[in-house]
Amino acid sequence: MKKRNQVFNFLEALAIIMVIDDHMSTRIGILSSIFPYNSFYMPLFVFISGYFYREQKIGENIKHKVCHLLPTYLAWAVVGEVIAYILMKLGIVNWYADPFHLKSLIRLFTIDSLTSIVGASWFVIMLFWVSVSYNILDNLLSLKRKLHDYAFLLVSMLLGIIALKLCMAKYNHYLPYLFVLRTVWYIQFYHIGRLFHRYWECRVRNWNTLYTCMGCVGVNVLLICMVGDYINFYATAGMGSFHSSILPIVTSFTGILFWYKVMQYLSEKLGGGTHCRLYCREHFYNYGVPSYVC
Repeated sequence: MKKRNQVFNFLEALAIIMVIDDHMSTRIGILSSIFPYNSFYMPLFVFISGYFYREQKIGENIKHKVCHLLPTYLAWAVVGEVIAYILMKLGIVNWYADPFHLKSLIRLFTIDSLTSIVGASWFVIMLFWVSVSYNILDNLLSLKRKLHDYAFLLVSMLLGIIALKLCMAKYNHYLPYLFVLRTVWYIQFYHIGRLFHRYWECRVRNWNTLYTCMGCVGVNVLLICMVGDYINFYATAGMGSFHSSILPIVTSFTGILFWYKVMQYLSEKLGGGTHCRLYCREHFYNYGVPSYVC
């Protein structure tokens, strides 16, 4: 049985805790004065998903995603609709949406559930389209070669910047544009997660934890002093709270890198870290990572 990377187990658990904490009326705010949750944690989830990406044929991948993501998403959406309908009949709310209207169905399968009761499920349908779109691009562009990987990284980041510029110009207010802009914005982090697994993780594991974390803290403190709360980008379900087209990429990188190194440190202290040379040897065989890294 193949062991899962314990660092990413910790990282995923931390991200879930942050999501719960961020939606509490009174929250703990784990280092949120330096790394605000809304400056990185939704890209972190997509980054983690990209890290565990598996190469599949297009049809096989679509079948897998449809069977594993859509049933839960749709079941949760139905539960929300039933609750909203009952509350509407009782005169408590007035925001029940007719699920049989064509526009509602299009929104359900592209943007999010129709009721705010289960509004957090937007992440599932977003991840569905990001992962399916990425797999199609992977098969069409042969993202198995290093040159292609890095070329797509540059293109995806450029498209992400353009997407945010269009969002700040209010194009996200239109349903078809919102679907495309959100998918384009998040696909870069999915690709970064895959590249991290294939090429970068072995190197990053060898970086000095203290210096790396201090660097991330320094960048974020400087940005907070310069732009204040604009470091945050709230509610990316609607892609409507961006103040810069580049700043969100920077803060996503610093937040993800900081917490990765923290989780790596904890994993090693708890005895679950993989010895560097063995880890690099595995990557050399699987992904062609040069042995001189370690």
